[in-house]
Amino acid sequence: MAWIKDQLATTSKQWKFIILHSPGYSAGGGHPDDRAVQKLIHPLCVEYGADIIFGGHNHYYARCEVDGIQHLTLGGGGAPLREPDPNYSEYIEYCEMVHHFGKVAINGNTLNFEAISADDGSVIDSFTITH
Repeated sequence: MAWIKDQLATTSKQWKFIILHSPGYSAGGGHPDDRAVQKLIHPLCVEYGADIIFGGHNHYYARCEVDGIQHLTLGGGGAPLREPDPNYSEYIEYCEMVHHFGKVAINGNTLNFEAISADDGSVIDSFTITH
């Protein structure tokens, strides 16, 4: 925790991301919310202005925004998929049982994210962050 706090507090980078295994906010599907991420990592991200927390673990795509931070579950890389529950958490904004990958494009002060279906290449979800 001290290392993560130090990295977030001292970086001069405009864009800040956390990449971890278990997502803090789940859409069910076999794995619950990771309370340690919610109680320890998320508050640091709020304090130091992180933009996105990338997680996996759950075999589906899900996105939620909590305190202005995007929490992404990118767990549909090829393993058997699980059915997410859009009502599992009040924070879930979008979820889908689909093999997928994420695409991040940054142009100066603007970040565009797309979750793309690995099956047909369609965009299943997207958002933009502007600093």
